[in-house]
Amino acid sequence: MKNPVATINPLVVHTTSLCLDMMCSKTFQHSQAEDILMMQKSVQTLIFNRCIDDGYFLDNLTCVSMALSHKVITMLLNQLFNPTIPNPDKIMRDLQTVLIVISTRSKATSSESQLNKAELMKNDKQLNITNSNLNKGNSRHLD
Repeated sequence: MKNPVATINPLVVHTTSLCLDMMCSKTFQHSQAEDILMMQKSVQTLIFNRCIDDGYFLDNLTCVSMALSHKVITMLLNQLFNPTIPNPDKIMRDLQTVLIVISTRSKATSSESQLNKAELMKNDKQLNITNSNLNKGNSRHLD
């Protein structure tokens, strides 16, 4: 029996490529940790723009771009402190995991939000009925 092939999100492929480009650049070899940390906003902007261009995660752009950029910066720092040959498969798996976690949490939050909205509507209905009954009772006392 064959193992099922996991579908890799194209945004993960793009972000992996970005990460590898940075790791393999000549300037990276001479970078300091502070230099890499200062790249975080630029990396986030690149990922954010890619999401917009390709129509990915439009309902959660900031969260997705921020989480992926933090992961990229973490991997870059790890590479800086522990220089090895970059492993594209590991980078891709790590970034894919970030997207899975975000998607799972986003769906859970959305479901909770829908449940909370339904509960609020139910409470509003009960409150309207109670107010209506109170108003009827008060009008009887006013007569």
